[in-house]
Amino acid sequence: MTVDFANGSPLAGALQGIVQAKLTELGWLTSDDDTTLFDYILLMLANEKNEAQVATELSNDLLDLGPENAETQQFAKWLFEKIHELRAQLAGGDAGQDAQHAITTEEQMEDDHNDAAIPAQDTEMDGVTDASAGTM
Repeated sequence: MTVDFANGSPLAGALQGIVQAKLTELGWLTSDDDTTLFDYILLMLANEKNEAQVATELSNDLLDLGPENAETQQFAKWLFEKIHELRAQLAGGDAGQDAQHAITTEEQMEDDHNDAAIPAQDTEMDGVTDASAGTM
């Protein structure tokens, strides 16, 4: 069973909102708060069903729309595209935050280093200027 699709996982949570809306749009839900069909879809994904298998199970077993229904095939294609997008967002979001944190920390360290170095350079410059002025 794939952990990505475990109930309560970040991917399953993100997927539920958009899939429920799509299922409502297609008229496949009995009520807005009915998650039974989504739960079946999540179970198919957790059991590593591919796009064609998801479409076939939806069409034949769950919705009784007949073999090779065009709507279920389009839905399955849409579903796998959304999964790909969400995985990229979830992976990119974490990596992006870590990278942003690293950049911010590095910039802060450079600023701290530069702030500490500037007064020392100014003091040295002042001392050099004063010594030069006295000798000229």
